[in-house]
Amino acid sequence: MKSLFAIFFITCVGAEECGRTKVGTAFSIGSEYATKGQWPWMAPLFYHNDDKFFCGSTIISKQHLLSVVIMLTRIRNNIDDMVKKIEENNRMTQFGFYSVSAGLLIYACYRKRPLKKFVRASDIPNHFITEKIVQRGFVTKIQPTQNSGPLLMVNHKPPIGLPFRSDQSLPIKISGINVGNLGYGWLEAVVKDKEVTFIPFSNSGSNAEAQVFLIEDPLKKPIDIGKALTSIGFAQTTNIPQKKDNYAQKYFKQLQSNESTAKFFHKGQWSNLPEKFSWMRKGCEGILFTLMPHHMRVPLLVPSHCFKNKGDSSTLAPNRVYSLLGIHDLNKTDERGIVRAQISNIIIHSDWSSQKETYDGDIAILRLVNKLVFTNYIQPVCLPSSNMNVFEVDGTVVGYGLSDDTAEAHEMKPKFVRISSITQEDCLIGRDVIARISSKRMFCAGSIGKNPCRGDSGGGFHVKLGGSYFIVGIISSSVYRECHENEFVLFTNVPKFMSWVNREITGNRISEWKLEPLKCEYEENIEYERFECFSPFTLKSLESNVKISSIDGMPTNGKTFNDVNTVIIKQAKVTFIPDMTIVTEKFTNLTEFYIVLCGLKFIERAKLSKMPKLKNLNFYGNEIEHFDEDVFDDLRNLEILAFVNNKIKILPQKLIWNLINLKEIWSYTNPIEAIPIRFFKNNKKIVKAWMGYSKIKRIEVNFKALPNLELLDLRENVCIDLQFCKSCGKLIEDVQDKIDEQCGPESTFVSANGSNVV
Repeated sequence: MKSLFAIFFITCVGAEECGRTKVGTAFSIGSEYATKGQWPWMAPLFYHNDDKFFCGSTIISKQHLLSVVIMLTRIRNNIDDMVKKIEENNRMTQFGFYSVSAGLLIYACYRKRPLKKFVRASDIPNHFITEKIVQRGFVTKIQPTQNSGPLLMVNHKPPIGLPFRSDQSLPIKISGINVGNLGYGWLEAVVKDKEVTFIPFSNSGSNAEAQVFLIEDPLKKPIDIGKALTSIGFAQTTNIPQKKDNYAQKYFKQLQSNESTAKFFHKGQWSNLPEKFSWMRKGCEGILFTLMPHHMRVPLLVPSHCFKNKGDSSTLAPNRVYSLLGIHDLNKTDERGIVRAQISNIIIHSDWSSQKETYDGDIAILRLVNKLVFTNYIQPVCLPSSNMNVFEVDGTVVGYGLSDDTAEAHEMKPKFVRISSITQEDCLIGRDVIARISSKRMFCAGSIGKNPCRGDSGGGFHVKLGGSYFIVGIISSSVYRECHENEFVLFTNVPKFMSWVNREITGNRISEWKLEPLKCEYEENIEYERFECFSPFTLKSLESNVKISSIDGMPTNGKTFNDVNTVIIKQAKVTFIPDMTIVTEKFTNLTEFYIVLCGLKFIERAKLSKMPKLKNLNFYGNEIEHFDEDVFDDLRNLEILAFVNNKIKILPQKLIWNLINLKEIWSYTNPIEAIPIRFFKNNKKIVKAWMGYSKIKRIEVNFKALPNLELLDLRENVCIDLQFCKSCGKLIEDVQDKIDEQCGPESTFVSANGSNVV
């Protein structure tokens, strides 16, 4: 038992505190109803249209829930059809507004075009643009394009609707912005299938340009989609057109203002998205969990069948369900402290099949739109290690399910019951039905006279260790539809899915910490004026959850940890950068960090953020293939960035925008193919740019805009073979002309076989 406790203690090291209640609660054995705050990681799920509870889930971090998979598609589809018909029929009532005199009717028809459905940009009259006449419609599709970004395919609704009208949609580009991949995903999740209004700005070309507003609630102010996308960093502004249009100029300037502030936001984190609607009848529970660093966002752990029932082919859309966090009594949804959490994504385990009898893979992760703030009544549960034992252990199950078969509705306050799990053999022997639907990644649990019932799906099987609760199972299925008090219930075995949870949420960043010492050989480097901790060959960091636990070795010759300003990890086995928190606490003056010739593949912002004083960061000779655009955003003091001899193909445009003190960048010997136009947008202090010996075919940068540039190395690239050296008396203007000629947008240059050294 001591060894088991040690495993789970390490699980919580360096993570958010988890599995603990923050308010005084009674845990008496005889109690059935839970008290408020007793299980703060419970996250009941509801459908939007009727606010009915349908399933349970569990808070597992600041932006994820965990649960299981079923949904009632037939009910959803029937109600969708009904609502659609009601919408179409209601349009006929608008005829009354135009039953006026013939003269006014003709004038109104000319000015408002009440019967005209726009399906092409040229259909929009010019006076609609000059007078900013608002139009209405529904977004039927987000259409990707090669050059102009996604288009909103809008089923235009004229003031007077007619039957048998074409469903053809008008392609609209949101004016003033270029939308990237994240923005495309945002439009798919938030805007598709929603009502919008739009003010046309242009009717020339194949696509109309317009300012577009999302109508979420007729009683609330519409949401300007262009401003929303720029404010969260999912779109970039285009050049302001030189038009004598005060309205348009004001709109474009607001977009630029939003973009200038958005660059300081984390990608994909926005504070408030519009509420999404649903046409559902029932709901599910979930569980908040965490082992993630404090800056990450919350997942919910959910059973897969809450979103995809047996026999159904479609999956519940994330915008049709929400969770109420911090709630106790479902009759009191407006109590202070309750958070209505919207869902941005539902990740169902790939092994779940709605067409097979087995319930294997009955686990799903719900990603929340908003980052949570933990309170006394909203807390995460602890996640288990992958090798935790789930058999023959006592645990507690909590839920809003039916009390018994005579109950007409689920409980409005949660009940909890203590039950025990049994071995796989004891569960399957003599229970043919359970054997058919069970798998090696499930387990049975129950208690005489007390068991979970219908409506408890998604609730967790909690085991208490060291004062904290760990979720080791999720209620998946019972053999019987009725509430059998003396029969076992099947649970999804959470430890068996921990590697999947890690991978799906943060690329293995959620996991128990594996502790490694940093073995230092101390050396004073007179040439570079630094005192080094040199760590060759020893460190192993093949997974993301490696954390430096201690520093082996002490400085000599009167030196202390405070004198160490450089850490060099060389020729070790390092796939991920280890968590360096303890290193920065010991080496308080650490300004240089090297991981060289180690096989490093992945760079995580969370790890680098622990070293904000860095001035020199070097990843020489590794196997890095990709940088996240914001990976270096917390290193504002960085002066030298080197990733020579790696496998980087694409330089994200905003990769170094936050590095305003950067003086040198070393990127040569990478298969880089292009340097984006605004790559050095905020890097006016750049002195040296070593970017040679790559595969660069296109350069859009104006290097003349870098006033301190003294050296530019572009030797041995595809479109150019050139080196600029200011001390050699060369002019950057001559170099830029050569770059524009051979690597610019109008260049037809294919390869650089000869030397063009300036």
